[in-house]
Amino acid sequence: MQAFCYMDNHVHMLCSYSKGSSSLSKFMQRAHSSFGSHYNRKHGRRGKVAIERPKTPVVEDESQLQIDVHMYIEANPLRAGMVRNLNQLKGYRFSSYQYYAHGIKNRFTKGLTEPEWYRSLGETPIGRQKAYRKLFHDYLQRTGWIGKAGERSEKEELAQMIEQKQFTKDVGSLKFLINRKSFHLKYFKAKVNNQELMPMEILQNILETA
Repeated sequence: MQAFCYMDNHVHMLCSYSKGSSSLSKFMQRAHSSFGSHYNRKHGRRGKVAIERPKTPVVEDESQLQIDVHMYIEANPLRAGMVRNLNQLKGYRFSSYQYYAHGIKNRFTKGLTEPEWYRSLGETPIGRQKAYRKLFHDYLQRTGWIGKAGERSEKEELAQMIEQKQFTKDVGSLKFLINRKSFHLKYFKAKVNNQELMPMEILQNILETA
């Protein structure tokens, strides 16, 4: 996991995986199951807790868009009005911002893996943190996230809406998106022609013939 932010009723995460999408699927299934069981026990209820299926767009590795998605995740408490400024965001322990901007570690950050672009920001942890704070501040200014909720201009609000919509789909370079679309078409065609196969079997066949 490279970045995260726990909100009041949902979670944002930026993850990478090396053993195929089945690892991500199993992780999400286990996370929903364990949280649902814990929540039901605590509140004396039964039934499903997670309502919507998780949105899992693919982001091109080591790209500017990956950096933007990373910061989009960490800036969510600002957008939601849960914190009012960067000093308050520094104290928000349910976000990876504490770690990248200030080197603060806790039980939530122990599973983080620093992306290569972050490591290239400086030779020392202090240097990387300082550079990251500047990048994050520039990102907030560029996207209109700085300021109190309700006091942003219409242009800034529109920028936020566009950004939020953008990050619910695959993001990356034109070549990356074309390859993603091609892969999706291959998968759905194979799914129609091989309805007896499980999704992971279809993926494996595609990868073996690629």
